[in-house]
Amino acid sequence: YQRRVHGDYNQKKQAMLVVYKGLARKLPLFIGLPSANIQLSDRKKYREVCYPSHYNEFRRTPVLRGKPKYAFIDPLHFDFKHEGATGGIELYKNRIKDSQEYDIPLKMMAYVLYNCALKGIYDPELFEAFEEHMPMASSKTLTPRMAFGGVYAYYKSNCGSIEKLKYFLEPLLRGIDEVHVTEINDLGEAFLVNTQLPKSHFRNLLEAYYKPIILKNWNAEVKHFQGNIHRLALNFFKCESYDEQIWTKIIIEVMRRKSLANDRSLIDYYEMFTSLHTNPATPFNQKLAYQTYKLKKALTQTGKDWQYDTDKMKYLTHEELVNKFSKLTYEQCVALHNI
Repeated sequence: YQRRVHGDYNQKKQAMLVVYKGLARKLPLFIGLPSANIQLSDRKKYREVCYPSHYNEFRRTPVLRGKPKYAFIDPLHFDFKHEGATGGIELYKNRIKDSQEYDIPLKMMAYVLYNCALKGIYDPELFEAFEEHMPMASSKTLTPRMAFGGVYAYYKSNCGSIEKLKYFLEPLLRGIDEVHVTEINDLGEAFLVNTQLPKSHFRNLLEAYYKPIILKNWNAEVKHFQGNIHRLALNFFKCESYDEQIWTKIIIEVMRRKSLANDRSLIDYYEMFTSLHTNPATPFNQKLAYQTYKLKKALTQTGKDWQYDTDKMKYLTHEELVNKFSKLTYEQCVALHNI
């Protein structure tokens, strides 16, 4: 037991479950524990140990810095770590194509398509075969999490017809209350590589459906997780969504940091805030002078601008770097890099 508790909360629960089963086999009569022949999941008292009610609770995985741990309790989970022994998701896909068994529930279609998209498998024929059976496929067990997998696959793979996207998008929007901010970020990043849908598609979803979820879960899933803030800002910015309420929260969280210079995403924030400040179409036009000045100062004071032009907002090319440093003396180079 001592060797297995060094992990997150779920691992500790599993270790306790192993100890519990061992005691149940040896001392079921003396300490009042149920016999090992009785399934723990059948008892309401122990149901949470076997079947947690949620799969991405941030408070249970603090070491992951905002990224929920999807393990055995995630219905979309696939063990890619052992695909050398199991054959991977491509083996599952090939078995379906070889047997021509495309008449499966929508949740299984979403499972296969989602994991193929994660692995970067491009197969338009599989999408076409599934789409022929989608109108008759069962959707009784299609949860919002499984529907998310189908939408993600359509966005990321650029396969399939836009009309068939509704079989996964509509169940996702009906169960929008069960969607988390990390899943919205995943959908945004997948949509940015999509070439079939216009930006207005995802922008309308952000403003109509995703925005209330983001505001509702801001303190629990965004505020204390800098990675989620960065991903959320990039998704809103690249989709040209300038919602004043969301951007105000993002700006406050970025500027309240004590050490901006240590942020690896400092250049991204500088470019986004500068664009918001100079773009007349945004509600922040000519209102972020102090924020852009502070970000630019953080870039120049620490020497991070040696390969980045803060005025033109672009990285220097190799020739520009050579021309810049060929004129410097040894002492100037040492001072520039704080050696």
